[in-house]
Amino acid sequence: MKECEFMAKSLSYENYPLTRVITIYDIVSADYVHETYTPCFSHRHDGAWELCYCLQGELLLFKNNQPLSLCSGEITFISPGTTHDSQITHDSTRAFLISFTCSDSYIKVLSNSILPVTSRQERLFQQVLDELELAFEPEDQKRRRVHFSPNQNSPVGSEQLICNYLEQIIIDILREITKQNGKPIPDKNFTKAVNQFLADNVSAYIRSHIREPLTVEKIAGEFHYSRSRLSTIYKATTGTGINEFLSEERMAQARQLLLEGQLTVTQISELLGYSSPQYFSRKFAKSVGCPPSLFARTSAPVKQENT
Repeated sequence: MKECEFMAKSLSYENYPLTRVITIYDIVSADYVHETYTPCFSHRHDGAWELCYCLQGELLLFKNNQPLSLCSGEITFISPGTTHDSQITHDSTRAFLISFTCSDSYIKVLSNSILPVTSRQERLFQQVLDELELAFEPEDQKRRRVHFSPNQNSPVGSEQLICNYLEQIIIDILREITKQNGKPIPDKNFTKAVNQFLADNVSAYIRSHIREPLTVEKIAGEFHYSRSRLSTIYKATTGTGINEFLSEERMAQARQLLLEGQLTVTQISELLGYSSPQYFSRKFAKSVGCPPSLFARTSAPVKQENT
């Protein structure tokens, strides 16, 4: 009988580096509010994001002194370096606020957004709360933590699960905002969809703050991007530069204000952030085809006399 020889073949394996959309590094604070009033307390996290989730009632936030209201089932993200505080105005309100450090390549697009919470995200938030209770000793009866004392009797992995559940929440949010026809988009289209969401938010921000002195630098800071990076993304996505869009929106507001007839040209110039009435008049004439004073006289609706 012929002896069979088996030759062991050496297989070549190659490590594959898994892509990470978001990585949570540290927890900075965690605050769960239920059936209690909390005072306004102004603070900032220079290197941490804060996720604010209103479970029930209404949560009033102030971001750089600008009020923002979260209703039941809504969340928002506060970017690093933003001075902010929160206020509960009714004892039926329940809210959860947690701040953390993380990789922020994609989370930045969620700045200045108020988003609805899905049922899946609700479950993940509850798991974060459960693991916080297991992992750390409570600081007070309000379940507020700014100093974390590990619970010596916590089950293995509680701290890691807190990070994992938070990462899942953020990934799930990113999938929701980039859905097409109700379905998650392929990974290859994700960056383009995220940039579209960012550009839409920038446009909405400009429209809602157009009667303030806006600059590209200020807008970029609000979205936690550098001026050049945000400008590049916005231009590539919309085909229009931020300054160009800002100018168009200012002109639209100027026309509306002139038609209302309640403000002078100088007041409108100051309101829309122009350096001088003369500069505003030149820009307006170039855009509309006539000076603002002439536009106001010739375009205002004619009042009908009662007969």
